[in-house]
Amino acid sequence: MFKGNLLKIFWLFIFLTFAPVTNAGFLLEPFFGYAIGTIDTNYEVPSTTETLRYPLNGVLFGGRVGATFLGLQAGIEYGVASLGTELNSSVTGSFDLLGNADSSYLGVFAGYQFPMLLKIWGTYYTNISYTFGADGAFSGKEAVGSGYGVGIGFQPIPIPAPYVSLSFNLEYRTFTMDKADLLAAKFNEGTGGGIFTSQDWTITEIYGSISFPVNF
Repeated sequence: MFKGNLLKIFWLFIFLTFAPVTNAGFLLEPFFGYAIGTIDTNYEVPSTTETLRYPLNGVLFGGRVGATFLGLQAGIEYGVASLGTELNSSVTGSFDLLGNADSSYLGVFAGYQFPMLLKIWGTYYTNISYTFGADGAFSGKEAVGSGYGVGIGFQPIPIPAPYVSLSFNLEYRTFTMDKADLLAAKFNEGTGGGIFTSQDWTITEIYGSISFPVNF
């Protein structure tokens, strides 16, 4: 009787000790897609304040790497994009400052995979970088910042391969940029030009993507 109870306690101890380990897994999720959004800018110059809005769009790809446990997911996300911007200014005659940009995104994510082919997640981006091309006044300049994103994914199509699935995703992302590298940039307003004294940038993106989650 005592030995039987001791054996039950032993197996219960083994189950409680190793069950979390056996349910834990590894996630590798490459993704690619298309992003659209805006760069909203407020420039304070010695004589006036300008408000500019730059629509942006382009291709973005990257991946997520992390751990899974009973549907929970957490890890690191990294992505890069090549984006084009188009000036849509509220001030007539404003000079196109941005042009095209190469961007990178680094952050940490956490989410949950539901049993019914649905997943949700949130990402905190610790480092966002936009480097502007030669077609704008900020040629070679870099804007850096941080932000967050939320996403939802659907996996309606089974893939005949072990551990692999196909996910259609939609994400909303917003970033606040620090433009210390751009503060002294000159511009031509059409009325003699000036120098920026402060800049507030908010970048908003809607990102549709396809990903291939691999769970080990």
